[in-house]
Amino acid sequence: LVAVGIAPGCSEIPVLYLINTTSGEVSPTTIDRVQWGISWLEDGSGFTYTQLRPQDPSEERVEWYKRKPSKFHRLGTSPENDPVLVSYDENRLPGQSAVDTPVVFAIPESRWSVAMLSHGVDRSRTVFVAEGADFSSPASIEWRPLIRRSDKVESFNVHGDRIFMLSALDAPRFRILEADIPTFAQSSPRVLVPEGAAVLTGLT
Repeated sequence: LVAVGIAPGCSEIPVLYLINTTSGEVSPTTIDRVQWGISWLEDGSGFTYTQLRPQDPSEERVEWYKRKPSKFHRLGTSPENDPVLVSYDENRLPGQSAVDTPVVFAIPESRWSVAMLSHGVDRSRTVFVAEGADFSSPASIEWRPLIRRSDKVESFNVHGDRIFMLSALDAPRFRILEADIPTFAQSSPRVLVPEGAAVLTGLT
């Protein structure tokens, strides 16, 4: 299956469709107002996604973009029953504000799951991790802080027990740091690529 987002009328607010790549069949299951890309579970049984709330006519339009939930969809179930993994109103992360966008990642070939907070136009992220997270039972997930907003990490990748970070902290042209997630709090990240004359713009 491939998930495809199509934004009607250039709205930039996609409807998510599931397409079988073998048969070309489009699933009747669709999910509205999916604002961020999805993250599949490694076994393909479901995925996470971040969604805009339904618009309340009594609210100003700007309020519609606040308090977004990150949810989990298991294939074969109704999206109306998708559990909320993280939101300002339910399963809120420490320090999360109404304008922060939560995004939850299922990390392939890793025991860790990641919850990231995006802070509007500030490109620095706040990151939490959980070991062995059960997305079907969000209240049972024990998220613990890993990266603070003040660490000035703009992007990251997790591989196994290691995390790689693009950070502007003490490095205006950025550097790439590496750390072990289990011992992150007890040790300083290692400098993998130091700041140089050129600006580092991303990592994969």
